[in-house]
Amino acid sequence: MYRGGNQGHGGGYRGQSNYGGGRGGGDGGGGLRGGQTNYGGGRGRGGGDGGGGFRGGQTNYGGGRGGGGRGGSGGGLPRGSSSNVPIPQTTPSPFEKCKDVEIVLQNPDEKLLINAFKVDLPTRKVYKYKLKFTAFYDENGENSEGLDQIRDKWLNTVLENQRRYCLTQLYFRLFEHNIFREAGNKKEDGGYEHICAYDRGCAFYCSMDFRLNGEVRTFEVNLAGLTPEIFGRLRMPTRVFATLEQTAYLDPEAVLDGRVVATYMDIVLCQSQFDENDRFIKSDQKVYDINTHQDVGNGCELKNGHQKGVRVVKDSSDGQLQIDAKISPFYNDCTLREYIKLKYGYGPSDNLLEPFRIQELQTLKGIYVRTTHKPVSDVFRIRGITHFGANVITFDVKGIKTNLVDYFRQKYNHEWKFPRFPCVIKGPADRQEFFPFEVLKIEIGQRFPKSKMNKIQEANMIRNARRTPLDLMNDIVTQKNLAGMINNNGYVSAAQIRVANEMNSVSAQVVQAPLIVFKQNAKSITFAEWDLRDVKRFVQMVVGRAREVGMILGRDREQNYCYYEELYNDQYLDKSILEKRIFYHRDTNGVDFALAIVAGTPFHHNLKATELITGVVTQQIKPQTATRLGSQTIANIISKMNLKKGGYNQYFQQSAPSKLSGQNVDAFKSFMESTMVMGFFLSHPSPGNNNESEPSVCGYSFTINNRGNIARGGYIYTTRRDVDAAHEGGVPPFKNILTEVELRKPLTDASKLYFEHNNKYPDYVLVYRFGTSDGEVQDVQNKESCNMLSVLSDAMEEHMPKLIIISVRRHHNTRLFKQRAKNVIQNVDPGSCVPGANPSDIVMVPHRAVQGTAKPTIFATIFPSAEDLDIRQDFLKNITHALCYMHEIVPSAISVPAPLRSAEQMATRGRNIWHSKRDDLNHELQEGELFVHGTEELNPPFPSRYWACKKCHLFYKSLYICYIVLFDIFVLFI
Repeated sequence: MYRGGNQGHGGGYRGQSNYGGGRGGGDGGGGLRGGQTNYGGGRGRGGGDGGGGFRGGQTNYGGGRGGGGRGGSGGGLPRGSSSNVPIPQTTPSPFEKCKDVEIVLQNPDEKLLINAFKVDLPTRKVYKYKLKFTAFYDENGENSEGLDQIRDKWLNTVLENQRRYCLTQLYFRLFEHNIFREAGNKKEDGGYEHICAYDRGCAFYCSMDFRLNGEVRTFEVNLAGLTPEIFGRLRMPTRVFATLEQTAYLDPEAVLDGRVVATYMDIVLCQSQFDENDRFIKSDQKVYDINTHQDVGNGCELKNGHQKGVRVVKDSSDGQLQIDAKISPFYNDCTLREYIKLKYGYGPSDNLLEPFRIQELQTLKGIYVRTTHKPVSDVFRIRGITHFGANVITFDVKGIKTNLVDYFRQKYNHEWKFPRFPCVIKGPADRQEFFPFEVLKIEIGQRFPKSKMNKIQEANMIRNARRTPLDLMNDIVTQKNLAGMINNNGYVSAAQIRVANEMNSVSAQVVQAPLIVFKQNAKSITFAEWDLRDVKRFVQMVVGRAREVGMILGRDREQNYCYYEELYNDQYLDKSILEKRIFYHRDTNGVDFALAIVAGTPFHHNLKATELITGVVTQQIKPQTATRLGSQTIANIISKMNLKKGGYNQYFQQSAPSKLSGQNVDAFKSFMESTMVMGFFLSHPSPGNNNESEPSVCGYSFTINNRGNIARGGYIYTTRRDVDAAHEGGVPPFKNILTEVELRKPLTDASKLYFEHNNKYPDYVLVYRFGTSDGEVQDVQNKESCNMLSVLSDAMEEHMPKLIIISVRRHHNTRLFKQRAKNVIQNVDPGSCVPGANPSDIVMVPHRAVQGTAKPTIFATIFPSAEDLDIRQDFLKNITHALCYMHEIVPSAISVPAPLRSAEQMATRGRNIWHSKRDDLNHELQEGELFVHGTEELNPPFPSRYWACKKCHLFYKSLYICYIVLFDIFVLFI
């Protein structure tokens, strides 16, 4: 039997027998609102039809869209709660003395399920071959190309699945040759004598020895009956040859690299779906069933699918099959005219040549369509829409001038129904072709970009996609069975692989939530959210509420000066006018804060760009928020103002102090006394953005006090490509490792401010780094960590802190479920943790889900090594969990530590500022110099957390404020 060898970092998770690692506990005890009547009949809080739902949580990081979902009649879910508790008294202690103290858990032994199934490793020997198909387009063999990759630079789901379908047909025809026919023989019971598994690329596995003796065998593929449509963009060849070469031998008795065995098993488990190319489509690493339909309106529908991965556990005879059910939007299977009607509401009687309609129809660009008027259909990507009707588009045919309508009539015997409609453009400007809407249909199996979804589609998608944990568990099992990842599948049986029917059971800990302190009141938290509504109710408006909490909006506590400014609709999007008016109020009235109530991303970008020129901090909220001036809404606005002006809203400490020599000690506070926490988030330009002059943006933030509050942040611009990385004559990959030059600004700024605040340098620097993949871990360990240490040593005047780097991943397929969940509480408790694939990995759910199923975050300590780390992993797990409560903008835990979330916000801010101010930079600078110059010029010089957005509360500083009212629709508070 195969024994798993060493396997790379990250990814999957240990099987049932390997999960016993630490014992854990839960954060979710109590906290249910209401009694029996609220959850049973009547409507009560959380009751009624579909009732309730978890409260709180924001966007991707504030709980995402996970969570319990809708219940039936009288359903309802528990909401977060909190209560005032006395602040525990602790004895100050150096961290070196208390770093090994025991931290109390909420629940030391929780049993959970993970979406992984135990797999017995195959016991059958297998040969690995390199199988390549080559197409020849002339008889002399000079014009040829390999079919394992397609040439089109617009590679996407449509073209990739077309290539995969073509290779499947060619692969099936190989079994007409005697040697392959023997490999494909079936037994009397219908099963396969040999396992044959082909990845539709170059890897082919077979349990039969083809006895190639080191040679490359060539086979000609019979093309009889194959049509040009099967080849599509690959073109119809005159001949196709397959070459076969043995490259490896997988011996069940040998110790192999776990990745080698996992790759083989993964391909075996894909075979049934590959065989059914007319039903299953692959998009990135996900597979979708095109026979599923959930309409969300306007030409968009949802399809069900899954994403899977196989991992071999080191030194074990077991593997793990991890599956997560997916739902994704696709274009409807319809004609292009039907789609235009569904998407835009335009029909036969509408004049589609109206300028505003032509502009709207340009959003069709990028969609793949199939022709219906020719015997052999063609699939192509829409390059644009003409501004003229087909009847006026003319060109020469054999020296005779003709229009498009006449050409289609003569060439295809097609009579146009709508000759005055514009046409679809195919091909680049020098080789354009034109097609009427009526002869095109949307190519099936095409992902619908979320950027093109309107609010109705988004709402419908969210409503249809959210699934309770119990529903998700059932969907995972359904997807597993549908994909043939079961023991009675022919391929699985032939490979002698056994797949468990039940999910793995894992032992979990549930980490204790920290104590959140506001002024002199502490909040004990249940269900990962605290409630600030016990503060006095608001008076009427922001100024009154601000005065109640000690925040001065005006020159003094007796006179609250507010200034109004009217901007008309043709003015508020003019950046220069906005800057002039803010300058005026800053210089005339002493205004240093602008609160804008206005909708729209363009205005937001302009507003934030004014900060660089005026030095006035700004904040924007939506008009619908302004109409809900309830106590909580105003509290959120004021709390956000406080952060932007340099105030702090809260701090944290251990809810149950640890014991050291009979004394109560707060290990969290002791650690923060000598630690600077940083977050780094590297953001690349969006997919499809081929503008190489646009930089990648690295956002960063850091703490400087002993309370864990984020003090400052910024962003750096860097080249998007790693030109030093190895690549085969193509475009270099995106850059994911920061150099000393790029790290100098964030680390130097952070070190300087830390020293100014504490009159010393930190003993520890704890870095949370987002999105490190398996392949990048070694680069971070060997290169980036050295770069950080070098810069820190220089910045701290030869003082060398202990550096800890923790990788944080949200893009994965791991899910956790309760084993015996009640209908009311289906999600795991916030703070639930299980071991990951490596000893340094922790899979944690810090937050409480709002809808659907909570998605864990994977934390991995990647520097230093376990041998060199002088802090226990258990402590790092607890302090990481506590930092998830320090966002200060939402009254709940988020899914990542607050410094990392702020770093992501800074990366977004940096990209928006780049788009707004790029034209103001020196155009003569080269790319690298331009990015350095942009980093220096485009970072707002505010000594505060000026990027803060959404909810929070406490420790206010004074500021001046003036209000601006926008004409008709908008109101600005400045």
